[in-house]
Amino acid sequence: MRRFLLPSPAKSWYSIRLVMPKTLHHGPRAFTLIELLVVLAVIGILATLAIPIFTGVTERARVTQDLSNLRQLGIATQLYLNDHDNTLFSATASWMGQLHPKYLSAWKVLRSPLDKRTSIEDDTTAPVSYALNGNTKSGNSIAGLSFDKVTNSSGFILFAPAQTSDSTVAFSGTAGQAAPGVTVYKNASNPGGSYAGDFRTALTTAARGSMRSSPICIVKTYFG
Repeated sequence: MRRFLLPSPAKSWYSIRLVMPKTLHHGPRAFTLIELLVVLAVIGILATLAIPIFTGVTERARVTQDLSNLRQLGIATQLYLNDHDNTLFSATASWMGQLHPKYLSAWKVLRSPLDKRTSIEDDTTAPVSYALNGNTKSGNSIAGLSFDKVTNSSGFILFAPAQTSDSTVAFSGTAGQAAPGVTVYKNASNPGGSYAGDFRTALTTAARGSMRSSPICIVKTYFG
């Protein structure tokens, strides 16, 4: 505080006090409760919008990878047919072992992106998610069948997902499965067990129980 004395025209001196203003502190201002609630609400809305989009992109990526695996499987089978007079595998050995490693360089191609098991490059324990058609008039698969006898190639089911009978999407086939290998039937898969109704209905129902859409693919033909 400073004191100044000014002369008065009358007779005395008047004292004038000048009070200096307090120093202002320009520090960060804290959020109020309302502002904090508004920020949290905005973040929640953005998360609600972003999660379905992210999930959809992830599922589409799985579908693309699934189709890529099946395409490679189909090409490998075509190469096998070219080398074996159009005969669909030998019934005395697993079809997986007849394709790997000569026609399929890695076991991971036989593992669907929907299969939660860890990919392993092992001739016994490698996960196998796809199965050979087991619905034939004789035998337990189409192994040994001459493709020349197929009259409707566009409707001929060669491979399909070998899902288990669980209520969620799961697989149990492995590279060491005995001859003729992992197979799928109308209402069962080997290994995997049986399920009610047609295998395509069962696959779709189980897939819907674990994800928003059903990226299950049934390979009918890769020839021509």
